Amino acid sequence: TLTCEVETPPGLAKITTKLISPHGNEIPRGKHVIEAKSQNSGLWTCVANNKKKVSISVSVVDFQTPTLPYQYTSENSPFLVPFSIPPNIQWDYIKNVTQKIEWFFTPKTSSVATKLFSLSMKEPFKPEVGQGRNLKHFNFNKGDFSLGRNKGQKDDAGTYTCSITFNDEKTRKSTRKFEVLQIIPYPGAQLTSGQKLKLSCTTGEPLAPDMQLKWVFPQKSPRLPPDQHSANLTFPEVRIDDSGNW
Repeated sequence: TLTCEVETPPGLAKITTKLISPHGNEIPRGKHVIEAKSQNSGLWTCVANNKKKVSISVSVVDFQTPTLPYQYTSENSPFLVPFSIPPNIQWDYIKNVTQKIEWFFTPKTSSVATKLFSLSMKEPFKPEVGQGRNLKHFNFNKGDFSLGRNKGQKDDAGTYTCSITFNDEKTRKSTRKFEVLQIIPYPGAQLTSGQKLKLSCTTGEPLAPDMQLKWVFPQKSPRLPPDQHSANLTFPEVRIDDSGNW
């Protein structure tokens, strides 16, 4: 709640006030009640009669919003689960208003969440490891609560949650949903020249209609795909030059 009010002295016209948000939006009333989010951090200004003004800096501990509803990984790519606090929020402030930070994982094939890590706001700030899944945490003292490892795994598909519990027992959560991409070759990855080959890029389910997909062929392959953006490729006959990484 932000209140911008000025008492009007007797005999004078009523003083009008307005709030100006950190993004420059004007709010023409004395009181503003919102659900606090990271974008509300910054300098708020109270203006009286469009002349006099006073400002206050507001810091909101919240997660940065993910840009995509789903993220993707594979067994041959780095795996990063990004959780972060806006860089303008200092670690000392986070420690003062927070009880603990926890990380959870719910597999795609289950509805049961398991705890990965738990970090209490007491010295020496070392996370307690639960079912860590060989994931490593990053620089949480810089507001980076991301998790990751060098390579993805087939069972990484699911929902990752980072939860902050504040001193007033309120919590703030952020989730990241991951799918694991894999290429399925039919009849297999070991072929003889002249065989038919079908390649499918899949997560085990049909890919999202707005997902942009692109195949990268082996360097020696002379082929031009019929549709380089299709999830399925079929070649009536393969040649030796088609060997390599797809």
